[in-house]
Amino acid sequence: MPIQTTWEDVLVELDVVDSTNNYAITCISEGLAGHGWAVRANYQTAGRGQLGHNWESDKGKNILCSMVLDMLGHDLQRQFVLNACFCSAIIATLRAMPGLEEVYIKWPNDIFYKGKKLGGILIENQIRGAIWTHAILGFGLNVNQTHFQSTDTGHSISEITGQIMDVTALTKHLLNNIKNHLQGFLSGSSEGLVLYNRFLGRQGESISFYWNNTLFRGILQGVGDDGRIQLDISGMPHFFKHKEITWSETAWVI
Repeated sequence: MPIQTTWEDVLVELDVVDSTNNYAITCISEGLAGHGWAVRANYQTAGRGQLGHNWESDKGKNILCSMVLDMLGHDLQRQFVLNACFCSAIIATLRAMPGLEEVYIKWPNDIFYKGKKLGGILIENQIRGAIWTHAILGFGLNVNQTHFQSTDTGHSISEITGQIMDVTALTKHLLNNIKNHLQGFLSGSSEGLVLYNRFLGRQGESISFYWNNTLFRGILQGVGDDGRIQLDISGMPHFFKHKEITWSETAWVI
């Protein structure tokens, strides 16, 4: 099958939508969203993160965006490598901005700064039989919001840098960099996974987690192309899928 290489340079801007991912999925079904097409909203009434968790966001203050990829011809087994490349593209972009040099990835796909969540991603894949047709790359990033339901977990770029950002301009900058990073993935490279592990928080450190309701400590070694995280417990490697373990409250504080 042919692999899409031409990017569509379209950013749809909405005031309110239930979810940018939902909107993107509808546009795909109606033939309106091509490879690289993106949508940004000022507010989501039903924004969601991983496993259906709600995404908190004040209107007009943050990035709420989704981009469509045409995945025809790509191997379904590389779904996590896509996730890794997407995450690392966002982290690389943020780290190039003054004051954000210490942002990092909390496995599998959250963006953190000093133990507080700065953003996250949600990829939804469309699969027909055994064929990967589309990937909807959704991401939320706290930009100018300063008040969160939980002051212990939420953080924003404005709080870190002391600057008010142009949300639309930052969205476009991120989308351009994401496309540049994805070029390698779409050509078969796994460099995005290498960067992902470089940006992974607590790499090589001892970290506390619960496994089968028992507290363990393990050395975080990295994440493989299947998305499993490696933690060495008493010198022995163990591999875990997302949600097989639960982190201690301070596990990702750096």
